[in-house]
Amino acid sequence: MMNGGSTGRVSHPGSRSRSKGTGGSFERVPGDEEESMSGEEEDEGSQSVYSDDEEEDDESSYESDLNTSKESTHQTFNIAKKETNRVRVWRTVLSAMLVITAGVVIVTTYVFLADNEDNEFQSTFDQAALTISDSMRFNYNKMLDALTSRSEAVTSLTLTAGLRWPFVTIPHFEIRGERAREETRSETYGFSPIVNVEHKDDWETYSVANQNWILQGRGIDVEDPANQPYLPTTPIIPPKITFVDPNATGESRLLPYPDGPISNSTPDTPFAVNWQMSPIPSLTYTINLNLRSSDHYRHLIQVLLDSQDPVLSDFTDLGKAYYETVLPEKEHQRLHESYVGTSEGRYYPAKDRPHSVLMAPIFNSFINGSQAVVGMLWVVVPWDWQLAGLLPQGTKVVDVVLDNSCGTTYTYEVRGPEAIFKGPGDQHETEFTDMGYTSSFAMQPIVKAYDPTMTEGATVILNGENYTLCEYKIHVYPTKEMKADFDTGRPETFAIIMAAIFLITGMVFLIFVRYVQQRQDMVMATAIRTSAIVSSLFPANVRERIMKDAEEQGRMDLMGGKARGGNWRLRNGGKENLGPKSKLEDFIGVEAIGGGGGGGIGGFGEEHDAFKSKPIADLFPDATVLFADLVGFTAWSSEREPTQVFQLLETLYHAFDQIARKRRVFKVETIGDCYVAVTGLPEPRKDHAIAMARFARDCMTKMKVLVVKLEVPLGPGTADLSMRFGLHSGPVTAGVLRGEKSRFQLFGDTVNTAARMESNGAKERVHVSQETADLIQAANKSHWLTPREDKIHAKGKGELQTYWLEIRRDNNASGTLSDNESESSDYSDFTEEASSYEEDVDGEIVLDERSQRLVDWTVDQLSRLLKQILARRKLLGIEANPEIAQRQVLDFSEGGTVIDEVADVVQLLPFDPRTSNLDDMLDDITLSAEALSQLRDFVATIATLHNDNQFHNLSHATHVTMSVVKLLSRIIAADDPRKHYTGDGSDDSDMDQEAIDQRLHEQSYGIRSDPLAQFAVVFSALLHDVDHPGVTNAELIKEGAKVAETYNNKSISEQNSVDLAWYLFMDDRYCDLRGVIYHDEDELMRFRQLVVNAVIATDIADKNLKVLRDVRWENAFSEGSSESNQEIINRKATVMIDCLLQASDIAHTMQHWHIYRKWNEFLFRELYVAFLQGRCAKNPAEFWYDGEIGFFDFYIIPLAKKLADCGVFGVSSDEYLNYARKNRNEWETRGRQIVEEYIENAKDLHIPESAEEESLLSEYEQSPRRSIAPGE
Repeated sequence: MMNGGSTGRVSHPGSRSRSKGTGGSFERVPGDEEESMSGEEEDEGSQSVYSDDEEEDDESSYESDLNTSKESTHQTFNIAKKETNRVRVWRTVLSAMLVITAGVVIVTTYVFLADNEDNEFQSTFDQAALTISDSMRFNYNKMLDALTSRSEAVTSLTLTAGLRWPFVTIPHFEIRGERAREETRSETYGFSPIVNVEHKDDWETYSVANQNWILQGRGIDVEDPANQPYLPTTPIIPPKITFVDPNATGESRLLPYPDGPISNSTPDTPFAVNWQMSPIPSLTYTINLNLRSSDHYRHLIQVLLDSQDPVLSDFTDLGKAYYETVLPEKEHQRLHESYVGTSEGRYYPAKDRPHSVLMAPIFNSFINGSQAVVGMLWVVVPWDWQLAGLLPQGTKVVDVVLDNSCGTTYTYEVRGPEAIFKGPGDQHETEFTDMGYTSSFAMQPIVKAYDPTMTEGATVILNGENYTLCEYKIHVYPTKEMKADFDTGRPETFAIIMAAIFLITGMVFLIFVRYVQQRQDMVMATAIRTSAIVSSLFPANVRERIMKDAEEQGRMDLMGGKARGGNWRLRNGGKENLGPKSKLEDFIGVEAIGGGGGGGIGGFGEEHDAFKSKPIADLFPDATVLFADLVGFTAWSSEREPTQVFQLLETLYHAFDQIARKRRVFKVETIGDCYVAVTGLPEPRKDHAIAMARFARDCMTKMKVLVVKLEVPLGPGTADLSMRFGLHSGPVTAGVLRGEKSRFQLFGDTVNTAARMESNGAKERVHVSQETADLIQAANKSHWLTPREDKIHAKGKGELQTYWLEIRRDNNASGTLSDNESESSDYSDFTEEASSYEEDVDGEIVLDERSQRLVDWTVDQLSRLLKQILARRKLLGIEANPEIAQRQVLDFSEGGTVIDEVADVVQLLPFDPRTSNLDDMLDDITLSAEALSQLRDFVATIATLHNDNQFHNLSHATHVTMSVVKLLSRIIAADDPRKHYTGDGSDDSDMDQEAIDQRLHEQSYGIRSDPLAQFAVVFSALLHDVDHPGVTNAELIKEGAKVAETYNNKSISEQNSVDLAWYLFMDDRYCDLRGVIYHDEDELMRFRQLVVNAVIATDIADKNLKVLRDVRWENAFSEGSSESNQEIINRKATVMIDCLLQASDIAHTMQHWHIYRKWNEFLFRELYVAFLQGRCAKNPAEFWYDGEIGFFDFYIIPLAKKLADCGVFGVSSDEYLNYARKNRNEWETRGRQIVEEYIENAKDLHIPESAEEESLLSEYEQSPRRSIAPGE
């Protein structure tokens, strides 16, 4: 500001003129410099002639300026003080508003949430009450309709059959009655004809003659002649109509009506005879009972006869006779408990629970006006059955009060589908009285005998008789238990949270105010000093001008800021007017850009109608879509466990997500091994094509680093994986396709074209369309593009010109990743590890990078198994014998060969429950540095002992090892035996852990519990093809090779491999390694036996060995063996180890087609080389097609079936069998063409000179040998 207001003249001692200042710039006016000089000379010449008056004027002017400066400073101070006071006042007001707002928000939050809970509680209760009311009404109407329809059916039956009343018996009554009871939710269903006095004797004769309906109901076929001798010849029911003795005291007594005439005016006539009942009564003395003689039914039946309508009784005591004959008390109780549940702590016998009787009349015809009631159907209704099953499981408790409106009430506790009888009276919780819900559900009134003392109910006269009518109602009330379910504490919790938020906000505000005040004080102090300086430098008018200009500039800056941000609110605020694109951005969120995922949402709520609101979607006219696919992934995954597949994908895609966040690329989804991303949405960007191109470049670079690092944990071939990328630019429709598992998706031709770019691309290349290339060229990046020589054909688009994208990194390019340094360091760490290993072995073993990765992976697998061996020893407290590891044991067969050591049964470790937690200890087990170094050296040396054959080489050995590891993992990861029913009637659900481990041990034939056996099998897979000559054993025999003579022309290559590897293993360099593998002589012998059996098992061409294996299989899996359980397990384990090695040796035939074809061609090339060398009598091209089909039919598929039959390999056995069949069928279809391709590809083979006869074994023939003497 000072520089901006200066002139060309120096007006203050010590100041200097500058062409530029911090506050602005100025230019000198021409002639100013001369005028300044002349002015200085003039002043110097006139100083001597100054008068005293002029000097005083100068002093006065200075003092005036000084006073003005002080006044200005004081004025500035007053302004500052005034502003400070104003800030203090507003701070106080703001603090008060914050406190008031906090109080209002807290109270409002609490009240709102509390009301919300109350509303949810009220809504839930209303729903439950309405459900109970509607269901009760529906059930009653259903019950009434069921009785009425059955009454009409009886009328129809009698009219059709020409039956005469009352002599009617309903056929198959028990079957009909059972269905009627289910439909009406009733305990008992009965039929009672009306018998007039004049028909009494005839009825009694009829009833005895037709009593067999009881036997039929009990399942006895009375029509079967064979049952005739056993049918009763005497009445099984009372032969007379009985009545309830009115003079009996206590329990009711039934008496027969006396013989002779009975007056029709007797109150009990005409008789309502209890004839047929369901369920069939166990005691029949209530059959032929006149129901009208009972006080419970007399008025009810009379009203039915007078009104000719269905009638419903009051709460009724069914009496002792009912429970003795129809439903004995225990059976009655059991029925109720099974139907409605039992109450905890409250128990009412079923007979004390409310029951009613519903009766429906039966007419003699369907003609109105001439109908007469000739009988009735009736059911006994338990009210707790009517209330059961009305609410879904999980519904909280409600109280239901059943009221007959005549002073009698009963209370039920309805808990979901259960209806528990609480007792007589209204027992609902009084605090919820106001919330009660009342409704009636029965169309028929309750008919009671007239009682002048009863004030409730209505009085009605029917045929001159007075009756009291009542009405059934239910009152539904909530309970404290239901209320507690909605008392979540959220109002208090959120109120406390809001209070804490405002408290923290207040504290932060006070701290902020404190810092602002400090800053304000500093600014004000600076302003006062600046004002003082300005006042001392400039006159008042100049100072005011400067201040005014500064204020104006400040206002302009403020207005400019508003102008620049004036649309901020329009762009970011006012969500109620958001367009589709803004809604989409709000839905996705800023975090989604760069890997945040379009994985979307958890779906809409159940009450949300996805079609009432506008879809969340929009068109983005400028976007670039990327598809990235792993090349070779399907074949690679067929060799791996599912966990390894996911480890690869998670590692790669997590790295891609991190790159996406840095590049502001939006990850859409992953489809299998395909990664889909897009730029240009949800926030449009002009450089979407450039950004996506760089993203593809970065992902490809990162992927190359990661697959190399992952090869050790994931196995060989991982580093060979690559990716191809496809890019296309254009309009994209993006949005959320609502529904179940909704997610963010892309639609349109751009997406389809991008997918075609990827599918028509090449591995490790980025394939872009013409549209994307145009955008890259428009950005002056034409040097990134290389036109593809051939045009691709896309469905629906014809031929397309496409481009390869090649972005070369530039040290100064802005497009490089911010973590390039970390990427390069990661890779350098990996290569440094390899180089350090080479230094560890002093340069003796130098492997190429690929072989080194194979060695590293193998060491990782073997070291893991060695840890298990050490963990087992630690659990069992076994101390290793150091002497055994120092000894070189080379001769095991007393002058014989390796094949002589093959055993029919290899001993595995018996089950020991102490080793059940073996895996839990592995993290605490550490291999010694010496043992690990020796293991690494041994594996590396074994790698160098493999010949450079086309098939039988180190890669094949590692591939076999990987298959062995996979199959072993399936054996170890056996299913929990409790998941499988054994079929012997035993219950495995309560097995303890030791029993489970014992069962798993037996299911895996002991392999699961024997880490040494597992190590030996993997060890054997590694060395089984050491020094393989590249020709078959038969060819070696034919050639008369010395090595064939050494091994008696049996399993030549296999025995040679064992001897070579074992001689190396017994070298003095590997003492520590041997000490880890076995701890005594028995372990040494067992280890040797396992290795020998496993390696010799890979000789599948020897017919004698095949016969022996078939016999061993039959002996192992045949039933009725007299051997002990452990011997059987060992025998089966021996066979399983053979099958495991055999299957792994040809695992490529039982894996993905691409894997099979790759290794099959390697084997073809190996034999073709032998043919060209003259070491194979027949050209493999002549027999390869048919030979492969025969190999599949007679060896591979039978072997795969064995894997499935033995049942220890889990899903892998089915997987191998399925792949074998698919590959066989594919080979049958395409094999001839493929053989021609093999022949064409073999033309470029380099044919080495004929291999030497001598085996590498000759180098070890002079090695010291010794055998273990018996008992040594």
